[in-house]
Amino acid sequence: MKTRYIPLLLFALLFTALVPISNTQAATLAYTVVDTAQTKCYNATGETACPSSGSSFYGQDAQTTGTAPSYTISADGLTVADNNTNLTWVRKPDTNNDNSLTEADKVTYSGASSACNSKASANYGGYSDWRVPTIKELYSLMDFRGTDPSGLSGSDTSGLTPFIDTDYFYFVYGDTSAGVRIIDAQYWSSTAYIAPSNDNKVFGVNFADGRIKGYPSTMAKQFIRCVRGDSYGVNSFVNNSDGTVTDNASGLMWSQSDSASTMNWQEALAWVQTKNAENYLGHNDWRLPNAKELQSILDYSRSPDTSNSAAINAVFNATQITNEGGAADYPSYWSNTTHATYNGSGGFAVYVSFGRALGWMQLQGQSCYTLVDVHGAGAQRSDPKSGSSSSYYLGTSCNGGSAYGHGPQGDIIRVDNFVRLVRDAVTSSTTFTDVPETHELYPYIEALYQAGYTAGCSTNPMMFCPDQILDRAQSSVFMLRGTMGSAYTPPAAPWNTFVNDDWTGYEWAQAWAEGMFQEGLTAGCQTSPLMFCPETQLSRVEASVFGLRMKYGVNYLPPTASGTLLADMTDTSYWGTAWAEQAYQDGLLPACGTQNGKPMFCPNDLLTRGWGAYLIVKAKNIPTP
Repeated sequence: MKTRYIPLLLFALLFTALVPISNTQAATLAYTVVDTAQTKCYNATGETACPSSGSSFYGQDAQTTGTAPSYTISADGLTVADNNTNLTWVRKPDTNNDNSLTEADKVTYSGASSACNSKASANYGGYSDWRVPTIKELYSLMDFRGTDPSGLSGSDTSGLTPFIDTDYFYFVYGDTSAGVRIIDAQYWSSTAYIAPSNDNKVFGVNFADGRIKGYPSTMAKQFIRCVRGDSYGVNSFVNNSDGTVTDNASGLMWSQSDSASTMNWQEALAWVQTKNAENYLGHNDWRLPNAKELQSILDYSRSPDTSNSAAINAVFNATQITNEGGAADYPSYWSNTTHATYNGSGGFAVYVSFGRALGWMQLQGQSCYTLVDVHGAGAQRSDPKSGSSSSYYLGTSCNGGSAYGHGPQGDIIRVDNFVRLVRDAVTSSTTFTDVPETHELYPYIEALYQAGYTAGCSTNPMMFCPDQILDRAQSSVFMLRGTMGSAYTPPAAPWNTFVNDDWTGYEWAQAWAEGMFQEGLTAGCQTSPLMFCPETQLSRVEASVFGLRMKYGVNYLPPTASGTLLADMTDTSYWGTAWAEQAYQDGLLPACGTQNGKPMFCPNDLLTRGWGAYLIVKAKNIPTP
């Protein structure tokens, strides 16, 4: 049986970042926001040459570079793999299995789950885990090369471009001969609108007209494109305490507060340039987010009617407004994406509703118009880039006054919307994609890399895996290079010392364990039989031994423990108290909290790779950027 390694050998415990920690390490950000694919530039009315910096309309979607869409069709032609999101999609949403895509394939909301369950039961495409996509998963397929056919007369769709890449996905417009509109090509998501409504809205994406709306789950029939794969679209927000918020999942940094005032689309683009000239919040590379970036920070578990907030994480500040009905509400925000139309017009730009998505509706039996939260907080629609809402007069409001809107549900018109800035947290100066400049341990991880101690946990793209728990196998590299120098290489085979360990999954580490033994840095985790225990994880108190001996030499012993420095380490007879006290005093590891006004050390908490980097940089006094 393996025994716990003894204090005399604890200096052998160390952390590494020179080899992959797992052969299944993800090669991308947890939430890769796929680009809109928009390549044309527009002014306030139509297509134009892309403007230069400092000019009107500079900074729009086509002028910013994102992660290009990338798909692979399966060999059997049944599925499409998204190479960015790691989601796999049903290529043809043919629910009645007649090998064609028609109105007959539309299903109710409850039928959407049944359709995906049927695909799973049939092991469709070789998979048995098909499900209804979330709204963020479904929206990842949105392609803003599309053109909105709203207002098109007739039934000819040959000149239209849908908002999904038809080189990979089957798509049909609504069949007017079946009594529906051309734009009736909506797709269900699994994301319900959290606010109460009389029609139990569920969000969906319309790949015909390029919008997200809440649809009545009790009445509507829509297409369903089933998906499989790990969860996508989960944010990981960090308040940087400097007016910015970083989403470590997407690698995007956001302004914590919005513009606090409204402006039209041209003014919004100009406002961004002004903020960059001011080096706003310490950065000069802000941009107006594209539609998909903006939608990525929606929180569909929040709404004005349920959380008394905007549909966004509470780490953000959202200006409260008074809406067209006189109620407290929250803004819609401009994107830099133009919502182009079938006739070449570029007069509308995409916005995302973080408050109610209102519309003026003539309810049954009424000739006047009633203001309704028709599409829900979390909808994506579009507004005119310029002009006046008075140009969109519908009729008389039931409460008196005038109703201004457009579209089948009388979407309210706001020529002026709010702005929230975004920039890339991971920049060209950042070595590791999962350690943006705003990461609390960025200086130490970057310093470790520059000093030659680490090459990360993944090379394509470069990643460090700062939250991964360290083990003895990973520790051996830093111990040797910290002691012997960053150019040290371990001995070549044969390795005859730790032959009793199972090195499966740790084959790379056996040479380093042999080097540790040869240099007198370890006698193993146990002596009978002699073993190294490569998989054993490293605690903070054990790491303090390594850090101090790296700083002072392998024969170092700390002063006698006082038992009064750390609130959770008062037992002076415990071997680790003296080590923890000295490591804390030397600044090798910070306190994990306080108790009764005293710092705590949390000796049994496991050490992550990020904090391991911190410890070695402090121990070796490596300069930080």
